[in-house]
Amino acid sequence: MEQKIKTLSDYKSNIQLESDYMFSFFLHSHTYYEMTLYDPFEGNITVNDYTVSPDTLTAILVAPSYFHKGTVNGKCGKYRKLVFGTEMLQENLIPNTSIVLRNIEPESFFVRIYEEIFQNAGNEEYKKVLINAAVCIMLSYGEKLMSFKGRNIGFEAIRIINDNFDKPLTLSCVAKQLHITPQYLSNAFKAEIEMSFSAYLTSVRLHRAAKMLTETKESVTNICDACGYGNFSNFLRSFKKTYGMSPMTYRKQNKA
Repeated sequence: MEQKIKTLSDYKSNIQLESDYMFSFFLHSHTYYEMTLYDPFEGNITVNDYTVSPDTLTAILVAPSYFHKGTVNGKCGKYRKLVFGTEMLQENLIPNTSIVLRNIEPESFFVRIYEEIFQNAGNEEYKKVLINAAVCIMLSYGEKLMSFKGRNIGFEAIRIINDNFDKPLTLSCVAKQLHITPQYLSNAFKAEIEMSFSAYLTSVRLHRAAKMLTETKESVTNICDACGYGNFSNFLRSFKKTYGMSPMTYRKQNKA
C-alpha cells in the first residue's frame, strides 16, 4: 500500500478494483472514495476514531480525507475494494461521511452488485452505474461514521509524514509546520496514534521500501534514498530488525 496520500491520477482507470486476502495496513488517508466488502476476519478496521470488527460480511465506505487502518489478529478473509472519485457519483449520492454496512447476507443484492462489477471490470460506464447503486444502498441502510471534531494534532502530523516520508523529516520540523512544540507533538502523537512519531515514520518508510523491492528493479541504494533514509547502514539495520532479513534476501524470497 502506498503511504503517500494518493489521487485517482495515480491509477490507469477512473474506477479501480482490487481483490485479495485481508492484511494489516498502516493508518493513512486519500482524496478519493474507497468502498470495501470484507469477508469475516479476526481483527478490525478503524476509521478515524471509530472501530469496526467485521465478524460478519461487512462493507465500509471510506470518504476522502478520513484516516483508516486495518489490523488482522488471526484468521483473515478476502476483501473486494472499489476506488473511485466524486465524479463517478450522481450528485444526490455523494456521501459526506464514511459509512459501514453490517451483517450483509451473502446472497443479497449488494453482494450481487459487487460480483457484477468485478465480472465487468473493463466496462467503465456499467461499473459507474453499479457503483452508484451500491452507494445508494450504503446511504439507505448503513451507519454513518462521523468525522473528528476539533483539531487532532497527531493526525495532522500523519498527513505530513504520509506526503513527505521520502524527505528528511524530524519531530522538530513537523512540529514547526504545525506551530507547536516538539514535546507537545510527541505527546499528542502517542495519545492519538498509540505509537511514537519515530516508530510511525519508520514503519511508513520500510513499508514503502519493501514494496519497491518486490515491484521495481531499483537498486537497494536507490530505494534507501527514495524512502528518506540518509544513512545506508541505518536503513539496512532498520530493515533487518523489522523483516528479519536483508533487503536483497527479502527481494529474492518475495519475487520467487
